[in-house]
Amino acid sequence: MKQRVIEVEAGELASFVARSGIPEEFIFVLSDSISDAASFFRSARSTLPLNPPNLSDLWDPLLDSLWEGLSQLQTRELMLIWPQYRRMKMSSSEDFEIALGVLSVVAKGLSEEEGTDADSKELVIVLVR
Repeated sequence: MKQRVIEVEAGELASFVARSGIPEEFIFVLSDSISDAASFFRSARSTLPLNPPNLSDLWDPLLDSLWEGLSQLQTRELMLIWPQYRRMKMSSSEDFEIALGVLSVVAKGLSEEEGTDADSKELVIVLVR
């Protein structure tokens, strides 16, 4: 199994993505201006395939909505890129840990075949320094 959370230098991101072989339509890029929970939720709503759409700023509904949205995609490999993740880590460390935890739980859940109607998927979370 691949590592689910990877840190990459900004200058190495393009080659990292190219080497992954993941098609562009299955690569999701969060905003580079996320600094707190509210901006994380805004970025998630505008960037990620949420099903059903998550209109609240609550972590559990986001987790469920993201898992369902990603699980329905017709691919086995997905990538979520979080540029400038340190901005949130420095300004709102508790929310950062929760957000990263939610993403990690989704990645783990997608990789387990039990509990999924579709085949398992590999979600790689890329934290860009």
